[in-house]
Amino acid sequence: MDCVNTNFEECYESIKKHLPACSFVAMDLELTGIKTSDAESYIDTPAERYNKLKSAASKYRIIQIGISLFTDIGNNQFEARTYNAYVFPRENYNFSPQIVMDASAIEFNMKHKMNFQKWIYEGVPYIQYHTAKKKRDEINTEEEKKEESNDIVLTQEDDITKRDAFLKKLAEFLASGSAEPLCIEEQSAFMRRYMYEYLQKNHPKLVAFSEFKAEGSKEKVMKIYNFTEEQRKEYEEKQRKVKLDKLDAQIGFTRVLELLIQERKPLVGHNCYFDLLFIMHSFIENLPNRFVDFKKRLNNFFPTIYDTKHIAHRPPFASIFQDNPSSLEAILEKIKEHKDKSLFSNHELVYPEGFKKYDLFNPSDDAYHEAGFDSLLTGYVYLKMFHQLEPEHKGTVVNTVNVLRSHFLLSLDKEDDVLTRPNPIFVFCKQETDDTKFAQSDLLDHFKELSFEFEDLRVNTFYQNRRAIAFVKLETANEEKMSAFMKKCQLLKETGVMIETITDFAKRRTQESEAAAAEGKTYENKRGGRRG
Repeated sequence: MDCVNTNFEECYESIKKHLPACSFVAMDLELTGIKTSDAESYIDTPAERYNKLKSAASKYRIIQIGISLFTDIGNNQFEARTYNAYVFPRENYNFSPQIVMDASAIEFNMKHKMNFQKWIYEGVPYIQYHTAKKKRDEINTEEEKKEESNDIVLTQEDDITKRDAFLKKLAEFLASGSAEPLCIEEQSAFMRRYMYEYLQKNHPKLVAFSEFKAEGSKEKVMKIYNFTEEQRKEYEEKQRKVKLDKLDAQIGFTRVLELLIQERKPLVGHNCYFDLLFIMHSFIENLPNRFVDFKKRLNNFFPTIYDTKHIAHRPPFASIFQDNPSSLEAILEKIKEHKDKSLFSNHELVYPEGFKKYDLFNPSDDAYHEAGFDSLLTGYVYLKMFHQLEPEHKGTVVNTVNVLRSHFLLSLDKEDDVLTRPNPIFVFCKQETDDTKFAQSDLLDHFKELSFEFEDLRVNTFYQNRRAIAFVKLETANEEKMSAFMKKCQLLKETGVMIETITDFAKRRTQESEAAAAEGKTYENKRGGRRG
């Protein structure tokens, strides 16, 4: 189901109806850009990588968001309902969002026939979750705020004359007991405000509002009603509903996020670190400065998250995807190849009426790479893989998200992030030098002889804060081999080289970068040579 501004209420009611019974939700985004302010590097600590990705998520915008609801109906079948929504931020509450586009991202979307005109003209608006909550609270507590108004003091003779005339008419109106409204015309906005505040303070049971005298007229008339208590409550509830309905239209797609947060269903994405950042920043709240705060906040809103990119690299799938692409398309191709085998589960999808737009095995050109199509495919590969994971690995994939070009996986419910493989060794030269090439080549020379003895030794060097750093790891390291390697490395300490695990390195580096930031300094990273 395509969701745009004109049919959003229908989409919203459908999601609201089917979400409580669904087993999990898959999602995908199409974006105006993902280019980071600084290049991503294997030397990044988890906190540094977060700051780089945060810069992109705070800069670019969502074009489409795909939401797919998967409901277990028995016999290894799941109903799949997919909503492909265009979302476009509108000016609200004196805030006008900027729309920034990256040429490469736009070219990618153009290649896959993205309808940019529909995005701009028909996109569903949205505001942040906390802004929506604040505005709802303001409407629901308007009666309390009325009592906080300050008295307006009239000083101009003309205003005082108008006030006296108003008070005389009001007294006559109250004395008459008329059910018809008292109409006050030809008053300035300032005098209308005075009259409203006077009535709130001295006649709180009266109901007053202004409206245009006629359609197309610029002149307003103020109407004052002397309702009964029951009529007044009915009127105020009606007005409150009108304001809330208008606010809901401004909140737009964020209402769907409110449902997801409320229902706390497992959320499934593919290589979804960026998607999670964009969802947080666009629909919920500005991304926090500290990485640890981001993880806590995200886990608070979405306590169960799965990344199919990470699942594809766990047994029994690791042997297939370790050295092969693990994109959604690549995983689907492997599912097709193994259709009659036991590697993937035998779960299949059923599409209810109104949700048959996408054919995963024969996608049309205009559907392929839509956010809705990719969210459906993400949920499908999750079904085919998760149920086939070895029991000891099922617990390791929850709240663990893949990070591109990193030695770490993002662990959303733990303080320390997970390593993609057993600890490689970090070696960095203590001596500080301004000669980048010399420092890195000198460090590489330390490992020349070791590379003959340990053929699977891999070394990457970097230059940071006038220090040469080397990542050193063994691709096939058993305990005996690692012990022998470590003994050899101990000799390097005599040359002024310090050795530490990647985890310790990341913790120390984070502390140093936080201290540098406090002093207004920055880290400098330069990529160096590679051996092995």
